[in-house]
Amino acid sequence: MKTSLVRQTVVLALLLALFGFLLMPVWIMVISSLKPLNAVQTPDPTWLPAPVRFENFVDIWSEIPLLSYLKNSAIVAFSSTALVMALAIPSAYALARFSFLGRRPYMFALLTTQMFSPVIIVIPLYRFMRESGLYDTLTAVILGDAALSMAFATWMLTGYFRSIPKDVEEAVWVDGGTRRDSLLRVVLPLSAPGLVTTAIYTFILAWNQFILPLSFISSLEKQVVVVGLYDFVSEEGVAWNLLMASVVVAVIPVVILFTFVQRYLTEGLLSGATKG
Repeated sequence: MKTSLVRQTVVLALLLALFGFLLMPVWIMVISSLKPLNAVQTPDPTWLPAPVRFENFVDIWSEIPLLSYLKNSAIVAFSSTALVMALAIPSAYALARFSFLGRRPYMFALLTTQMFSPVIIVIPLYRFMRESGLYDTLTAVILGDAALSMAFATWMLTGYFRSIPKDVEEAVWVDGGTRRDSLLRVVLPLSAPGLVTTAIYTFILAWNQFILPLSFISSLEKQVVVVGLYDFVSEEGVAWNLLMASVVVAVIPVVILFTFVQRYLTEGLLSGATKG
């Protein structure tokens, strides 16, 4: 009994140490956002902001068009997520329910696309956006983000749809329903955790995407927040306190979203782990 208690104490201490180590960058970000610039740049940094400067969170709105950046990021992230889910759901359902020639190689090809960096396709996408008249529009970023997330979303949803027994759908068909009815009334409700997990992944990827908006957007008023934060970097130096304050503000929407869908996200991750 005593040995077991000691082992549990050691494991708990190690987990707490690991948790603290992982949260250290977040803590540095938060305390830097509450410091004056000279306190951030000092060679002897402190672990607590002294003095506390809440004015940083007021100044950022006048220093850069942060509200416009956040609005653009929200438009891109939500639109990209909606587009990916609208296309991935029927694609994944077809892959999960129908057998056709080349199905396995196609699934393997989908997974293979996730091994390559987005930088590889930036130049072809840039030329496409230029020639199609979509350059310097949020539509270009939305389409680019959707292209990057589509393969993973289809692969993940295929696994969830395949785990649902066909007998459940056949009950709908007996009542005169169609495949569309069974998809909407049975498959999607039963796959809610998987749908939320996939949507969250797509949303975060679009919200944090840097290379695509940097390449496709040239107008300041159309830029997203991830690229817009570089406004605090100039020839005179980096306004680290204002930059960190803006990062804190930019993270808040994602934290709020996670708070509302945490239960579904956990169920989706656990289901994916057990269903393979």
